[in-house]
Amino acid sequence: MPVDEEGNRADIVMDPNSRVNRMNISGLTEQYINAASRDVGKRIRKLLGIDQGDHHAKTKVEEIFYQNPALFLQAWEYLIGYYKIIAPKQDWWWTDGSMDDEEKIEHIANICFDHIYLYIPPEDSPEYMEAIKKIERSYRPVYGPVEYIGYSGNKVKTKTNVRIGSMYIMLLEKTGDDWSSVASGKTQHFGVIAKLTKEDKSNEPIRAQPIKGVGETEGRIFASYTGARATAELMDRNNNPSTHAEIVKQILIADKPTGIKELIDRTKFPFGNTKPLQILNHIALCAGWKFEYEQKQTPAPYKPYPAVNYRIQNKK
Repeated sequence: MPVDEEGNRADIVMDPNSRVNRMNISGLTEQYINAASRDVGKRIRKLLGIDQGDHHAKTKVEEIFYQNPALFLQAWEYLIGYYKIIAPKQDWWWTDGSMDDEEKIEHIANICFDHIYLYIPPEDSPEYMEAIKKIERSYRPVYGPVEYIGYSGNKVKTKTNVRIGSMYIMLLEKTGDDWSSVASGKTQHFGVIAKLTKEDKSNEPIRAQPIKGVGETEGRIFASYTGARATAELMDRNNNPSTHAEIVKQILIADKPTGIKELIDRTKFPFGNTKPLQILNHIALCAGWKFEYEQKQTPAPYKPYPAVNYRIQNKK
């Protein structure tokens, strides 16, 4: 995985364009602030000469506080300056005079042992864009080329700068590694597949909620890849109560339900009778108009234009 010039290694590489395309810019703000907090803590540890994870951090900070108070004050003011920019509430806690020296020592020791934790409640958050400008001037996090092992097995260094910073990520249970189908979807009073109620969920040992397989985008993709008939077949089986009932019947009476050659006889159950389409046609009829089907015309085969030689003749 990529690693920056200070040894920060990435755990996940994410597509940066999705932040802009989905207008979720605040994620970049979170990454930037967390990177700044990481580097501020690292600079404080370097200033005091304490390694991260050192179990004697508090003892060492106490020694610095009593033997070299100027050094401790330098680290403390550097930290409070950062809090003043990005965490106003936290800055107020430490500067209102209620915290004693022992609490300051313990706070610096915790940062040296672990890292900085920010408290930024929504009702008391800074103007982030202005805060980031201030952080850039005095607390700028690492931002430069990163190195990684490419597919060739060789180390590669990026030409552009990359910032590595932490983010809170919740892993959703959206991995398609289990069953997601039903024998026969439940329908509502119009004959269209419906969402289950709380009572329905408890009536069966399995979840009988069919997935939403075809939205507007998926329908266009199906039509472009499989053609109009396959898409119509899929839509009709799900939204036509007659077709739905016939499918269940044919599966139940078949000698080999897993080897049915033709499940629906389209001469008996033609396309165009799905419930949503029937409702739309009824509304159109009440309004005094209807849809007319126009046979698709096969375009003529492409014939390139014959090559033409042009001759320019100068005339006086």
